[in-house]
Amino acid sequence: MKKLELGAAGNMDTWADFTKGVMETFNSKNKNEDVWYAGTKAKIETAEFAQHIVKHLHHGKNLNVDNLIDEAGDVFYYLALIQELDADGFYTGYRIPNRELFDICSSAQLRYALFTDDDVRAKVEELLFKNKETFDVLVGIVSLLFWAKGKKSSGYSMMSDIALLRDICIANKAKLMRRHGTAYNKDFYKKGAKVEAATN
Repeated sequence: MKKLELGAAGNMDTWADFTKGVMETFNSKNKNEDVWYAGTKAKIETAEFAQHIVKHLHHGKNLNVDNLIDEAGDVFYYLALIQELDADGFYTGYRIPNRELFDICSSAQLRYALFTDDDVRAKVEELLFKNKETFDVLVGIVSLLFWAKGKKSSGYSMMSDIALLRDICIANKAKLMRRHGTAYNKDFYKKGAKVEAATN
């Protein structure tokens, strides 16, 4: 995957900033369909994120942090959709407070501490099989990213990576803008189509 592409997605300081960008490119059908879609895709994308960690721990494959970061952005996209669409609380407790992205990242740092591989296995199982609130999913994934980056670099300091969540949200918004421009671009999803949306 490409490295994080920052700067093209505008200001991104709070979770509400990210959610606003997500909703600009969402194709709404009807209320029940939208909530089902967002909730299901959040689980699917979380599993895709976890798959990279499982392959590393179980099969000894190289841990690709860039791929993990890309998958994390996709998870956050669907968590943001749930935040906006699930006004009736179909997904119980799925609320993410409108907090500074730096503050949310700090919460992940506190929970991360020094994950062992067994801690990571337990966290992955928790994300996949236990009904967690959206905020816990968000913080859990960022915590696992800190662990992965630490595994790849012995000199890595998570305390100097306070902008990690903000950068992931900006990169995901930039990816959406390449696909859709400033509104939903249905042609992107046509089979075999290769569409780069205009952003001006």
